[in-house]
Amino acid sequence: MNPRMSLTLDTYGVLVELQIATVTETAADCVLLLKSKLSNVAFDISSVPFFLTKRDFEKWAIFIENRIASAGCADPFVTYGLGFQFTILDADDFESSIVVLLNVGMAEDNRIYCGSEIRVLTENLATFAHGLQAISEFVPESD
Repeated sequence: MNPRMSLTLDTYGVLVELQIATVTETAADCVLLLKSKLSNVAFDISSVPFFLTKRDFEKWAIFIENRIASAGCADPFVTYGLGFQFTILDADDFESSIVVLLNVGMAEDNRIYCGSEIRVLTENLATFAHGLQAISEFVPESD
């Protein structure tokens, strides 16, 4: 299957975009992007390619839903390939504070991360979690 899909999280100053290039028999091949929406700061950062399994999409969605319900937590969501780190620092009924770190490459056995701390409407964060659940339906179960 080769659906090009993307899911965006619209925040106050940065667009967080999950791009899915292909879906194989076991996972989705992805990159995560951070794009500035600010007039005075320009950046467009892309993670190294990584894969997410059906279970990864489901766990990420549940992570977001649980952190919203519990008003945030400092523990990040990471996957096996360490393509990114996603942390919800605090959340209330109106706004949440998230940190998104993208793995942008390696230097001498060290992963290099670039990212941003971002304020986001909690409603947009919940919509992103629902989108992750919806995308998981397109990814086959892995063994």
